[in-house]
Amino acid sequence: MAQPAGSSTPAVTNSTPPTKSSLDIAFFWEKTSLLPPVPMDQWKDAFTIALYAKTNIDVEEIRHFSPKPELVLPAPEATPGGVKTAAQQAARLARDAAAKKTAEDRHAEAVKELKETSASGLKLSAANQKGKSLLYIMLGHEGQKRFKQRLPHVRVTDLQFGELWRHLDDVFLIARNITVERVNLFSRHRPKESIEQFHSALTGLAAECDFGALEQQFVRDLFVTRVNAPELQRKFCVELTSPDEVLRQALAWERGVKNQKKLVKFTLGKGDTDLQVGISDGSHTPSTQSPVKIEPVAALRSQTRSSASPRRNTTNTPCRNCGKEFRPGHLQKCPARGVQCRSCGKRDHFARVCRYNPPTQQPPPRSSDSRSPVSSSKPSTQHPKSSSPSRSSTQTKKMRFID
Repeated sequence: MAQPAGSSTPAVTNSTPPTKSSLDIAFFWEKTSLLPPVPMDQWKDAFTIALYAKTNIDVEEIRHFSPKPELVLPAPEATPGGVKTAAQQAARLARDAAAKKTAEDRHAEAVKELKETSASGLKLSAANQKGKSLLYIMLGHEGQKRFKQRLPHVRVTDLQFGELWRHLDDVFLIARNITVERVNLFSRHRPKESIEQFHSALTGLAAECDFGALEQQFVRDLFVTRVNAPELQRKFCVELTSPDEVLRQALAWERGVKNQKKLVKFTLGKGDTDLQVGISDGSHTPSTQSPVKIEPVAALRSQTRSSASPRRNTTNTPCRNCGKEFRPGHLQKCPARGVQCRSCGKRDHFARVCRYNPPTQQPPPRSSDSRSPVSSSKPSTQHPKSSSPSRSSTQTKKMRFID
């Protein structure tokens, strides 16, 4: 239906409720849930800052604002025990009357001052009403519902800002469980964060544990225990360091480790991606670049020797002591260990592989299956022929001797 001309009625639009107001802070409790998103004391701090930044209203001023000064009369002086004289009772009544007169005079001066400074009084009254309205609106839908359920007979329009401020503590302020807060502190570790972030987390958790004067010492001791940096822990265990100096020295040490990593990377070059720095800061933070490591000198020397000369401990290589195939762990299981050589008399090797008195080369034994080329080329009757001439010559000599 078209809106008549000249009508100032705004058109109704279907829009979702905003999550933030003109103060640019989130509502205290907008959606239905078991507990509010943030504690009331933390949300009050954010509301106080936002209210002063956006509207220039100081919460501390309007919290104690009253439209009319209240007359507060002192309590009568307590009557001490025992029988007192009439003079003493008269003196006590006189003192009560003097205290009452003083309170009435102060109230009269406050009323007179409020009338003389009506402009400032009106200003504070307007700030009080505006601050109260913003405070109630910023409770959110669920917060307002919980407020009405807990205080059904309280009318927000009849309250001043200070009264509404105190009612919020009565309704939403949850008593802290000190045991749970301390368990959260003592179970805090340093998974993947810098030293400064870890120290700040411990400080925030310790503030909720009511340690009193021992709070900084607890933070220092837990920081040294859970920092996950052995070199830094040894330093603080040997040296007497105050809680204020622990963070400063730890930050200096962390910067030194990072600078050392950069220096090693620059020195070894960008191609050494398999190297890593030997000193760890304990943060275990993932990095896009490959870390750098300083290998021990003995390891570097062994790598140099192994790369310069071929390794002896390879497969299909005979053992120098027994002649069998050399494999990893063969030296401990070599059958020649402790055995005396029959060729040179020394120990830990067999005669067939003796390097001090090598054995002579024996002709291979003859077999029917495999024969050498020289023996196979000659007829098998060679030996009888070679032995027969020797016997004939011997017989001839004997015959000549007989003749």
